[in-house]
Amino acid sequence: MAKVNVASAAFGTASFSFEKVRDKQFSWQLTATYRPRISGPNMAFNNLETGWELSRSEAQVIGGQLAYRFYTRKGRTQPTKPYIAGYFQHHIWDASVTHQFDGTSYTAEGKWTQSVLGLQYGVQWVVNDAWSIDLTLVGFGLAFGQVSGTATTGPEPNIGFWEENLGFIPWVGNHINIVGSESPYTFKADYTSIGIHSALRLGILF
Repeated sequence: MAKVNVASAAFGTASFSFEKVRDKQFSWQLTATYRPRISGPNMAFNNLETGWELSRSEAQVIGGQLAYRFYTRKGRTQPTKPYIAGYFQHHIWDASVTHQFDGTSYTAEGKWTQSVLGLQYGVQWVVNDAWSIDLTLVGFGLAFGQVSGTATTGPEPNIGFWEENLGFIPWVGNHINIVGSESPYTFKADYTSIGIHSALRLGILF
């Protein structure tokens, strides 16, 4: 069964899945995700203090998910099939973000990686023994991530002031430490959080 995630496509991300049924109630599903580089001030979360501005941001993502499903109702073409699935998900973001403060630019470039191990619950509907509507209602798990890269600044930077603001980025979960005595600096942060997942996929059986 091949599927496309129409929910992620609405946000500019291509996501394709292939599901292989092992027997009447168990299956494997492999998903590949890709988002081309997109620019714009709204491509990154801006949670800065007064006086700071997000002037530029770019990001692209590549990733995948492997899920093992248990359907609570038997039959490959059963019209309504609720399922519970264990899943592993891994994504890599390449990003570049520029902040402005008092005429000085601060640019961070690097990678954000995240791995999630968790459970999903959803329902798949089969239409005319040929088409499927696959709704993952909720998925959640333990997420392990890392942010790393380089930071460059304009003239007379207040690097400590910028570092203080970077600590407010919510998905990091802890403070980003910027290392070095002059530009370009380096930074790295590891974090653990809760990963949340949902999807709406349209598929074809074969």
